[in-house]
Amino acid sequence: MLNDTANWQNWASSPPANEWVSIGRENSSFNGIFDGNEFTVSGVYVNSAKDRQGFFGVLGSNGTIKKLGVVASHIKGKSCIGGLVGENIYLIVNSYFIGKFIGNSDVGELVGSGK
Repeated sequence: MLNDTANWQNWASSPPANEWVSIGRENSSFNGIFDGNEFTVSGVYVNSAKDRQGFFGVLGSNGTIKKLGVVASHIKGKSCIGGLVGENIYLIVNSYFIGKFIGNSDVGELVGSGK
């Protein structure tokens, strides 16, 4: 747990103590294999004015995310906003997001934008 999730549904007006920095950016996308081993991460809070925000910002052409849940979390950004991945270029398997996600365009519960 990254933050206490007791009040996660109100984080837009009452943010938690810790802010998450998305893994992988446009010029340095995540290209490894992230195996969550069927665990969940909770309490992720992203409050950004930037594009490509999520637990992962950009999943690159050699990147894989599998068996990962992100729950009780709040992701906010400009465009390409997804609960799990802001911009997906490759592979996501058996993963999910339960939480709030806010953006201006290309917004999705699991993935904001995909190629």
